[in-house]
Amino acid sequence: MQNEIVNTDSWIIDGNCTKSLETRYSHADICLYFNYPNLVCLWRVCKRILQNRDHIDDRAEDCPEVVRWQLIKYMWTFQDRVKEQITNLQLNYPQVQFVEVKDNKQAQEIINQILGK
Repeated sequence: MQNEIVNTDSWIIDGNCTKSLETRYSHADICLYFNYPNLVCLWRVCKRILQNRDHIDDRAEDCPEVVRWQLIKYMWTFQDRVKEQITNLQLNYPQVQFVEVKDNKQAQEIINQILGK
């Protein structure tokens, strides 16, 4: 399915599946790599659990919000696990504009740029 999507003129794919990362990266014009500090990510996981998020419909019906140790471990070690792969993709596909987003201020600047503000 992703091969079909990346072979179209215009697409946005969100995700951290490393198995298909090269497929997506090699066909991209730009890659926004959200690489926030681990403590920020951990705080956001905790905040997501603690806050009433009934207004956000991002889960399947009757699928409660659950955080397991595996998720925390996956999140905490993600940057180290993909660092070499990201570096190799940058070297192998220099035509792809790579932007590493490290904080909310930078993310907002990108949004403003896209919106022409």
